[in-house]
Amino acid sequence: MPFKSATIRSTSIIGLILPLLTLSSCTEQFWPELEELNQFVVVDGMVTNSPGPYTVTLAYSGAKSEPITNAEVFIIEEDGDRHLLIERYEGEYYSDSLAFQAKVGGSYRLEFMLEDGSLYESPFSTILPNPGIDTVRGEAQWRYFDELQEEIPGYQFFVSSNPTPDNRDIFLLWQMEGTYEYTADYPAYYIFSGNLYSVDNIYEYYTCWRTYKLSQMVAADTRSLQQKQVIGKPLVFLKGNDKKLSHRYSLLTRQLSVNKETYEFWEAVIEQGFPSASLYSAQPYLIKGNVSNTQDPEEPVLGYFTVAGASESRIYQNNPPEFEVTYNTCALDYDSIRWIWGLPPSEWPIFITQGDEGLALSGDGCIDCRAAGGQLTPPDWWVE
Repeated sequence: MPFKSATIRSTSIIGLILPLLTLSSCTEQFWPELEELNQFVVVDGMVTNSPGPYTVTLAYSGAKSEPITNAEVFIIEEDGDRHLLIERYEGEYYSDSLAFQAKVGGSYRLEFMLEDGSLYESPFSTILPNPGIDTVRGEAQWRYFDELQEEIPGYQFFVSSNPTPDNRDIFLLWQMEGTYEYTADYPAYYIFSGNLYSVDNIYEYYTCWRTYKLSQMVAADTRSLQQKQVIGKPLVFLKGNDKKLSHRYSLLTRQLSVNKETYEFWEAVIEQGFPSASLYSAQPYLIKGNVSNTQDPEEPVLGYFTVAGASESRIYQNNPPEFEVTYNTCALDYDSIRWIWGLPPSEWPIFITQGDEGLALSGDGCIDCRAAGGQLTPPDWWVE
């Protein structure tokens, strides 16, 4: 299943950019008066040459965080075409994928009006050609973690781009989505829903597949390279004792080709990481994005509307043969089984396994793999 902006946002500015408290020397800086920032607008959106729908998320943040609803949101082409985005969920606006797909060489900007008449827009930006991904590969490594005070085996993934045909400098970002096959710790022998029902196939709820978005975004450019190609850029490290690598793992990597200004914004964001502190718990300045209030250019607006050329690559990684790891196993609760008949329907269904001491309960996802966020059938594109 290809990446779409509807499901993969630009590293979720709403949830991750807001706490950033420092900035890169490459980005424009501003020092708003703190008492004036009781509430401000945050924008998270992207348009690429990949099929839509494209998504723009709007929110207020500051003293009171909430989605911005009932806005009029448009993606505008430089030739004048205006594409209305529809609010499907509170603060989330989607384009019509049948009526609009952006293309390489096209220029686009964002425009939206709030209920109070405030009008916001980004400048036009052109979708640049993407050289494509040469390889994504995984390499078994041991890595020391300070918080654990020990080395942990795992897999480090790397990406290499294709060279540019004209040997020009390129500015690249990478987003990732992972899908993994995993199992519950125990098969389900019975299900309680007012009565105790035996399960015909005890492994019916045993194996699942789960897809998740990696919060990391990775950036690299070729300005210091003679050959205009990124080679062996580290993407993400997965610990070997994580269940994501327990059976089979798939990494979908999306490469975005952006202009210098967009790259420097995201580079600044990446350099600062994603601290959990509140917005102004440290220094009173922010990373300035590319969206502004047309009637009040001095109003701080956070976030970014990203315009990028996109390409993708998917790889699979089986349980690492290079090292042996053990996974924590759920505990069995033999004592609580006697109380399930007194539980209300809101607690049903209750999955029950069988251990050495008889029938037993266990934690979420320990008997029914779906409780850990997965589904019982693999995605259509999954390859064993």
